[in-house]
Amino acid sequence: MSQRLSQIAFSVSDLRRSHQWYQDLFGFTPAGGTESFKGKACSTVQGIPGARTTCWWLLDTQEQFQIELFEYERPLSRPLPDDWRMCDIGYNLVGIHVPDFDAALQRAERLGANLYGDVVGQPGQRRACLRDPDGALLELMEDDPRAPNPRLRPRGGQRPTVRFITLSVADLEQSRDFFRNALEMEEAKGVRLHGPEHEALWGLAGAERKSALFWADDMLIEVVQYLNPLGRALPADYRISDLGILNIAFGFRQETELRRVFKRTVNAGAKPNFPIPISVLNWAVMYVNDPQGFSIELLSVRPYYDGQMGFTPKHFDTLVHHQVRVNAPREVIWDVLADHANIGDWWCYQGKLVREGREHPAGVGALRELTRLGEKVVEEVMTFEPLQRMDYRLISGAPVKFHLGRIDLRETADGRVFVDYSIRFKAKIPGTQWLMRLLIGGRMKQATERLKTLCEQRSRQASQASVSHAA
Repeated sequence: MSQRLSQIAFSVSDLRRSHQWYQDLFGFTPAGGTESFKGKACSTVQGIPGARTTCWWLLDTQEQFQIELFEYERPLSRPLPDDWRMCDIGYNLVGIHVPDFDAALQRAERLGANLYGDVVGQPGQRRACLRDPDGALLELMEDDPRAPNPRLRPRGGQRPTVRFITLSVADLEQSRDFFRNALEMEEAKGVRLHGPEHEALWGLAGAERKSALFWADDMLIEVVQYLNPLGRALPADYRISDLGILNIAFGFRQETELRRVFKRTVNAGAKPNFPIPISVLNWAVMYVNDPQGFSIELLSVRPYYDGQMGFTPKHFDTLVHHQVRVNAPREVIWDVLADHANIGDWWCYQGKLVREGREHPAGVGALRELTRLGEKVVEEVMTFEPLQRMDYRLISGAPVKFHLGRIDLRETADGRVFVDYSIRFKAKIPGTQWLMRLLIGGRMKQATERLKTLCEQRSRQASQASVSHAA
């Protein structure tokens, strides 16, 4: 059996935004996170002097696999170049099998994630590409390369599953030798992942390339060398903290296996960021850089420690939550929610719209300023689905971080509207999580009840006015 691919890591500019985006589009499951990746140990492992990060994890359907999202406080993460191309050297593409392809495209459209090119392929084998909030390229796959030989997965059902990652390299044969001999990976014979027709997905129609494909246990690693057009090398000052796909990790259950593979990679010309793996009782880790400079993590985790390392579902942040049933039409409730300037009619803040949204004054991108007794906060609308859902995040002004507010509307069988209001956050000041939960939760409950009263009152007034007009 070939090595298990256990992580695909991304460097992101806004952890909350990306974390929520991947959940909303793919239904990935939160698996906690950590703020401990900082200081000398983190710098030693990652090879980045002075690194300070917060990391959150997401799960798909597979065992011992996670999407890892890093937001760097230090150093500053630089964006992908505007003229980036798929042929440029680096980790460039992640493929995700989506059982309901059309529904995934609809979700992407609602999230504002426009397709990078056209949909390619016949029904049952369609593919499409889009970018995540920081520009990383993702391929949506209607077909699953594992379909002829499926694996049992602990979080099964009709949910998306990560299927492959693609590297664009300068020397295919050198990469093939490293993956096959140093990492002991099995070439995927008889599997056709991409053909010439797929180059149009990422804007390189007519491109010429050669490639090798490897099984990483249940997933594929595709290594590609573009012949025309030639890819540009990574910038001389490139760091893995720059935005986009950061690296991949191979996972082990025994530290002895990690150390064996670590030694093989070093003997094959890889440069480790430290002479030996760092061991912390229940887990061990080290990053190595293959002969072409690609960062590869080697990670061993004891099965009983999966929950601490982001391989089992859980939330990293705090949830406050309140629900009410409102005897008023959705339109009335939505009009109140979308009136940012008059949010003081039901929240404890006075409101001011300081920037209109992109497609609706109150919609995605809208900024509202809220004030109360010398307190001032600024919030941005992230999702705006009229009559259904609004998400917003805190930009500044409160002692919390990684904030997400969500209001969902749903009609009930008795004709009323179920209002589901939730806020997730992390306190900035250690030890104050309980206090912020108490404060925010209390304000939310009061606001939701006031929203109910206000909307029902307006609904009655509208009905009375209608009756009077008819008379």
